[in-house]
Amino acid sequence: MRIGTLISFAAAAILMSGCVGESPRSAANRRAASSQLPPQIEELKSLFPGRSPDEIRRVIVGRFGPAPRDVGSGYQIEEWDVGDGVLTFHPAVGPSFTPKGQSSIHLLATHNPAKKNLIGTYEMYSLAADDPNSVKCWLGNLHIQPDLSYSYKDSRAFPAKSALQTNNFFYLNPAGTVEIQYAAGVSDEALLEALPSGGVVAWLHFQARDGYARQTFSIAMWEPGRRLVFGASTPLSFEMDKSWESFWK
Repeated sequence: MRIGTLISFAAAAILMSGCVGESPRSAANRRAASSQLPPQIEELKSLFPGRSPDEIRRVIVGRFGPAPRDVGSGYQIEEWDVGDGVLTFHPAVGPSFTPKGQSSIHLLATHNPAKKNLIGTYEMYSLAADDPNSVKCWLGNLHIQPDLSYSYKDSRAFPAKSALQTNNFFYLNPAGTVEIQYAAGVSDEALLEALPSGGVVAWLHFQARDGYARQTFSIAMWEPGRRLVFGASTPLSFEMDKSWESFWK
């Protein structure tokens, strides 16, 4: 159904049912990512550079033993209780540590240039506030190509939800072009890792194929979940985001 990579339990739930309540990512985004790693995790982290995913997993198992639980759905996602937090090895997202009551901290240094990440596939969801059960459903995917053309494709999974998108720019204008306007201090090669979480990376100016309809959206960066999130100057009738391109290097 979805073409993106699963990066959270919420994503796994969407893959199976198409709808999900408030995601762990949404909750994490409301908290400051000011967590600090305990000494044993800092020491473990220092052993990761230059190692492959399989080697990193072996390092973790060698240090803490076999994982006491697998919480994956579609992926084998192993967890260890370490100190006052949880160490996680996710084969797609990489190793992370979540202190109790705080945001997840990724344990690998990565390299994610802004433009490379702004293009690609974004996933659109209905708003939880529009559903009596406070669930969000997968509406479709927005594709931004390297030549800065765009196309939107409805999932056709939830026609009743899609029918509510009467003022949705992408439903009204499913193809066209996009122009990137970076925020101050950001460029094509600026690394997302160096930008403040919650800050605007760029504004995307969309123009429909007919040349008339236009709309601008902001793209904010959320480091705790490593997501790029759509916004606008007025409330949107949908949520839309994508993951960073690289979690391992």
